[in-house]
Amino acid sequence: MNKEEFRKLIDKLKGFNWCFISGMAVSIYTKGKRDYGDIDILIHKAEIDKFAEKIKQKVIEKQVKKGDITISDRGVEFNFQGKQIEVVTSFPDDKIQEESVQKMLDNKKEEIFLGEKVYVAPIEELIAQKASMQREKDISDLKLLKNLGLRLDLLEWFLKKWGNEKEALALLHKLGYKLK
Repeated sequence: MNKEEFRKLIDKLKGFNWCFISGMAVSIYTKGKRDYGDIDILIHKAEIDKFAEKIKQKVIEKQVKKGDITISDRGVEFNFQGKQIEVVTSFPDDKIQEESVQKMLDNKKEEIFLGEKVYVAPIEELIAQKASMQREKDISDLKLLKNLGLRLDLLEWFLKKWGNEKEALALLHKLGYKLK
């Protein structure tokens, strides 16, 4: 996606409470060292219907299974300038609760990407998610995210919400994260 196309996407998000998540967030935090495939966006659930109306899409309800995690979500999926965009309002039911989604939106970080001001999920949640899931691509992402600075209290909070704090901390220590 070029800068002009990206600007058009960001224009569609203006006025909503949102942030980039997952691989797109990793790409932004690492200044493009990680290529993003699809674009995942978290938007406040109270705004999904208004957002869908703005972009002339229908809200869909679905259950997504990622490994042993199931996500029930109301969101929007669409193709924009050749990129698959997935706008979600929730996270895995059994791992992270609504208060966590609000905490993500309350702690989102402002960055510049492709010349545009964007919002990104807090790096602490991204690290907690990837350390908890421990898929091969998550471990690669964790190596890229190391030493970017983080709030330990916020990381600990998200790790507890993901539920396998001991395993996640062990992985982060193994990868050389300084957590003291």
